[in-house]
Amino acid sequence: MLTFEITHRMFLLSTLDTMPPKRLDLLKVTHDLRLRLRALLRRETVEREMTEEMAFHLEMQTRKHIAAGCDPVEAQARARREFGNVELAKEDARDARRVSLLETLAKDIRFALRLLRRSPGYAIVSIVAIGLAIGINSAFFTLVDAFVWRPIPVPHSDQLVKIALRYRRGRSILVSYPQARAIATHGTSVGDVIFKARCAALAFRASSRTTAAPAAPGCVSGNYLSALGATALLGRSLNPNDDDVGATPTIVISDYFWTRVFARAPDVIGHDVIINGTHATVVGVIARSFVGTVPIVPDFWMTISLAARVGAIPGTLDDPENRVIDLRARLRPGVTLARAEAEMSGLVAEPGGHDRPGAQQVVGAVLTPNGSMLVATWQTTLVLAPALLVVALVLIIACANLATLSLSRALARQREIAIRLAMGASRGRLVRQLLTEGLVIALAGAALGLVLSRWTIAVVARSFFAWIRSSFGTVALNLSPSWRVVAYTIGLAGLAVVTFGLVPALQVTSQSLTSSLKGEDRALGTRIRRSRFRDTLVAVQVAASFVLLVASATLIASLRGLGSTPLGLDTSQVGVATFGLSAQGQVPAPLAAARDTFAVRVAALRGVQATARALFPPLTSWFPLLSVAPATDQPSYRHVQYNVVTPGYFALLEQRVVAGRAFSNSDTAGGANVAIVTRAAARALWPTSSAVDKRLRVASAHEEPDRLVRVIGIVADAHSGSLWDDDSDGYVYFPASAHDLSQNVMPLLVRASGSLTSATRDIEDVARRIDPNTPVTVEPMVAERETTLMPIRYGTWITTAVGAFGLGLALIGLYGIVAFAVLQRRRDLAIHVAMGALPRDVMRLVLARELRLVAVGLAAGLLLSTIEARLIAAWVIPLASLGPMAFLALGALLFTIALAATVIPARAALRVAPMLVLRQD
Repeated sequence: MLTFEITHRMFLLSTLDTMPPKRLDLLKVTHDLRLRLRALLRRETVEREMTEEMAFHLEMQTRKHIAAGCDPVEAQARARREFGNVELAKEDARDARRVSLLETLAKDIRFALRLLRRSPGYAIVSIVAIGLAIGINSAFFTLVDAFVWRPIPVPHSDQLVKIALRYRRGRSILVSYPQARAIATHGTSVGDVIFKARCAALAFRASSRTTAAPAAPGCVSGNYLSALGATALLGRSLNPNDDDVGATPTIVISDYFWTRVFARAPDVIGHDVIINGTHATVVGVIARSFVGTVPIVPDFWMTISLAARVGAIPGTLDDPENRVIDLRARLRPGVTLARAEAEMSGLVAEPGGHDRPGAQQVVGAVLTPNGSMLVATWQTTLVLAPALLVVALVLIIACANLATLSLSRALARQREIAIRLAMGASRGRLVRQLLTEGLVIALAGAALGLVLSRWTIAVVARSFFAWIRSSFGTVALNLSPSWRVVAYTIGLAGLAVVTFGLVPALQVTSQSLTSSLKGEDRALGTRIRRSRFRDTLVAVQVAASFVLLVASATLIASLRGLGSTPLGLDTSQVGVATFGLSAQGQVPAPLAAARDTFAVRVAALRGVQATARALFPPLTSWFPLLSVAPATDQPSYRHVQYNVVTPGYFALLEQRVVAGRAFSNSDTAGGANVAIVTRAAARALWPTSSAVDKRLRVASAHEEPDRLVRVIGIVADAHSGSLWDDDSDGYVYFPASAHDLSQNVMPLLVRASGSLTSATRDIEDVARRIDPNTPVTVEPMVAERETTLMPIRYGTWITTAVGAFGLGLALIGLYGIVAFAVLQRRRDLAIHVAMGALPRDVMRLVLARELRLVAVGLAAGLLLSTIEARLIAAWVIPLASLGPMAFLALGALLFTIALAATVIPARAALRVAPMLVLRQD
């Protein structure tokens, strides 16, 4: 090796004058790197060559002395004296390679693996505990990454912005079609302006020979797919010409829909389909890789003009108050967000003078980056904070448990460590070796955590997405781990090493060398000095356990509360029947007539007790707000929820009329300006008098004058809207007019006299006899409530499972650490008993110390739980708050476990004869 090195350096020197400086530096770096890699990868060969070279030098020096007349033995001895210590020379040569740190790390890793192989129980428990904790955190971070940091899978997603409207108070994430057209036509700071309308599910027929079924449309502008980089597997994509008013109706279908409905038939291009009775032509199939700006892929895409023609978009498309467009655009190069926002505000701002309570004056536009599914804001952070707190607590508990195991294991090896210190090993070297053992465990746990995270997310996502209706589209959320997830997981492993490995390593290497060698500080049996680190672990375990208990109990209590909220309505044996599909305000005349016929025939069925129609069926949607006030000279408007219903609505739901009367057929036929209010609305509007026969002013969002109606009745309060609707101000009900029945989607409410399942079959038969190509759905009214509860149930189950795991880990760790501390004091206890102390006095001494730490942990947990409750209260859904008795019960549970963890090992230690303990120690 030395000969090669000399030859190589001579070659470098010979070419030094002619070689450019940069190339010379690169050559030197490459040469050094090659040598280091060779020393690492071919260590045995390099060591053998080094030994041979040193032997060669000794041989040459010995021959030189022999030639000078020395005796061969004397010559060899003189050569060795002149050369020096061979092993020291080897160490200098190794240091010159500058790879000693890596070699030492490799040795430490091999040594750590041998130790873990000798203690398989410790290795398995440690790796599984930290792996589960890291896996839970990694799974949570994967979801956050998918929504907040992962770029939308479209070209140049960092340039994409979302355009919303800003009112005097608040904002709207949707804009009207005229406003969107104005921005697309006159906006100079943005390009690729794309529209996506909120549209309803439609009746889709693959051919005239098939029956109709619900399908999820994507109502977009003609440039939507091309601007977002959609690739057509077959045919072509949509283009701006398809959005013209007189263009031939065309659609493109998704790969999922092509597989499900057309069995991936290659001749699907040019296929004639029927959408809500309108014929359209399939011109392309979009690749599965295209998701768009939201992770739900529609069954097919159509232009907004075609969507308006088939009744998919609610209201009138040209109405400036009909805000149904989700608007996005790309910033042009060199344009700042502030400049684009100023220009957009000038295009959409409305003139002043709107002082009507029902009007919403647009004062500008708001542009937000749309590079990911969600924008990382403080509101997003606040919503995620409770879940982050739970998973972080699980990691903290796991690290605290492993710190306990590491401390006990290190103390058991204290004599070995003292011997190594006495033989010259530095404290830093031993700490590094102990940390390497923790690193091996943490990296193995991180690998296990990544696997568990991937598996958990796949299982939970599959089961969670299964209950989403197919009419909503296909969920295509990318939940594969990104480099950020891998880096986060490795970072957690490093944090875990520092948390559960560094402090025990520092503590065990700081013990008295003399006492350690004498065996006075063995792990089990001697009086080891009081460890603040161990005391801190006890308090941390108790505090984390208490917070997890509070979080799980809060979610369980909230779910039970949501599921048992009194409705004030009798929904048993009540179904919601929807005949045909269309958006509000876009009901074709034939469908409206068929719905009237459907309602009449269903009401005549023997298994049907009563029917009624409602614009917003109870428990199925958020009820819109309406500004109303008593008809006075200076009205004071209030926001209440409203509904439009037919006669028989209150009787069907058994919502009792407490004053006045219910709606009659004459109110509906004559279009009477009458209304019915709930008790809450009556108290809010007329607190000192009866509401019956009072005049009610209903504010209009347009320029029309306020509408005056007469209150003809008061009904009992009922929770008719969504589970978390704030209906404290009550509801106002209006009779359905002939226009409402013909232009709006008003599902039929049906109360069955017997089994709702049997009545559903009869209702479906009626629908088929009226029109076999019009789809009908009949669902129990409580089914929508269960669907609304499903995300909360999943969140509760997952959080409770995570909390239960963390709590179990914490309780096991708490028992272990307290029991270990008692066993450490076994000699102290024996001495007290030998000196005449009563066992109960010794037990009291042990309890006083340990339970003091538990009390500190409970106090810290109570403080953290209060903060946690405030964070959870910031969620978009109201959650229950635990009362003082619940906190007391949870604290008593932890206190009991800590008491058992102290008493059981203490009693076991006191049963052993004191002399036996002292003799053993």
